[in-house]
Amino acid sequence: MSGDFGKTRWKYFVPILLSGLAATSLLAVGMAQQVMAASFLISNQKSKLSSDFLIAHGVAQYGLVDVTWDGAHIPVAVASFRHAVFRNLCQSLVLPLGPLGRYTLKITAGRGAHPATAENISTDALSSKTDRTTYHGFDGGIAAGAITKGMVNPGDAHSPYFDPGSSAQQADTLIQKNVRTIAVATSAETFDLPGMALTLKRNGPECF
Repeated sequence: MSGDFGKTRWKYFVPILLSGLAATSLLAVGMAQQVMAASFLISNQKSKLSSDFLIAHGVAQYGLVDVTWDGAHIPVAVASFRHAVFRNLCQSLVLPLGPLGRYTLKITAGRGAHPATAENISTDALSSKTDRTTYHGFDGGIAAGAITKGMVNPGDAHSPYFDPGSSAQQADTLIQKNVRTIAVATSAETFDLPGMALTLKRNGPECF
């Protein structure tokens, strides 16, 4: 292998890898001590999030439109929790690295007796499936601007795409089993990730 080829390869690889790591920094390093504004411009990439078991308190769900760096508008369903516990949490992101192929960046945490926990967390989802979902203290059809049990992310509340009169739902508690979500953005006030592990593998498996 020539020295020139190696130099060109890593010049191409490193910026894209750093971009992918930034996109998954929520699970890698947690968030700052204040809720990030969800009105930040999102990337064009989607991540997969999974958890064997989720229990959340202070639940709100509402619609929004996110905007990508290049100006595309993406309708999303926002799920926000004041407090959440995740067992066997996983996030994966596929990185197309040109001549190097496709690499899967995967982060896992919260296995066994030490689940992952989050405070004031919001996920902007394109789709979500579960084997079972149970709400306690559920209110459906409430106006998004009248949510009280859960929270509207502060960044969302100031977004021009947030309609306080649109239909939303809230609950005291949400329990879900075998969660599978495709998301474009996630933000949290704090994220505690016991046993966190990060892998980067060519054509590696995603979370699901």
